[in-house]
Amino acid sequence: MSCLMIIGIICYLVGIVVSRMISEKGLKALTDSEKASYLNAFSKFRMFSSLPVLAAGVIMILFIFFFPDYSVFSLLMFALLCIIYLVVLNIMMFIKLKTLNPPAEYRRYHILSRVIQYSGFLAFLLLFGYDWLFNLGYIYLLPFVGQL
Repeated sequence: MSCLMIIGIICYLVGIVVSRMISEKGLKALTDSEKASYLNAFSKFRMFSSLPVLAAGVIMILFIFFFPDYSVFSLLMFALLCIIYLVVLNIMMFIKLKTLNPPAEYRRYHILSRVIQYSGFLAFLLLFGYDWLFNLGYIYLLPFVGQL
């Protein structure tokens, strides 16, 4: 594992930790009944939000294993699917959040929390993808370069 991959993983983990801290700060702006209703309203999001990413990751790993010539394509498709999924998930969350009509302070913390979390994830994807493509991926690209 290279230095860029480690930095990418650290960016992702720091983004998650800081995001959780900001999210907890936002929850303190709510009353107990509002907290209960929000946690109840988003329980399905929390339960099922990681399943599509996990499924896409397993499919990507299987695709790389069975079709190693297309590993660059599968990595790019996984990154694209994750980004599309996060955008759709956030749109659904903001629509649901809008119907609950939370206080402005909570919304501000919620949005900041999401921006930080996804910035860490984007940094991970960019650093991991850059390192893989330019430092490790050349092994997989050599057959294609010879055909040019």
